[in-house]
Amino acid sequence: MGAERSQAQIARAFAEAWRDNPHAMVGDAKPFWRHLVVQATGVVDDERFEALYAFYESAEAWTVLDGAASWLADPPVPVVLCSNWDTRLRRTLDAVGLPPLPTVCSGEEGVEKPAEALYRCAAARLRLPVDGLLHVDDDANNVQGAVLAGARGLHWGVEVCTLGGLEAILRA
Repeated sequence: MGAERSQAQIARAFAEAWRDNPHAMVGDAKPFWRHLVVQATGVVDDERFEALYAFYESAEAWTVLDGAASWLADPPVPVVLCSNWDTRLRRTLDAVGLPPLPTVCSGEEGVEKPAEALYRCAAARLRLPVDGLLHVDDDANNVQGAVLAGARGLHWGVEVCTLGGLEAILRA
């Protein structure tokens, strides 16, 4: 993108811009993402931003966990994808080859994890009470939000690291 910052500088600035973003993840969330890109890279260029924005809707931008597509095609329990993402989520999931799933997307719901409302919405998609949910997330704050909402929570990468490990927990 023409940034003159190192990858480490961009990563630090991205994390700070994400945490302090004045824009909400609502609709297509372009103001949210533009803030992140400008703050992280220092580059203010609409054409480059639009290209980057389009890239993150494509399969090229993402790596799907080995076995995830087949696991999600026939999960051992009902699954709803609960994501802090914008309205491109379903198109992005299609692009990476994941099966159609019920989704709860902050861009569509107007609320982000770890807000209790998003977990209530996920429970409603599955026609379950919130205490019937197991929320698995790579962000400890989102796991805590689920627990505070009344669900069980697991921290991916800490408490569970593989789909086999998750299945073992589900069977227990």
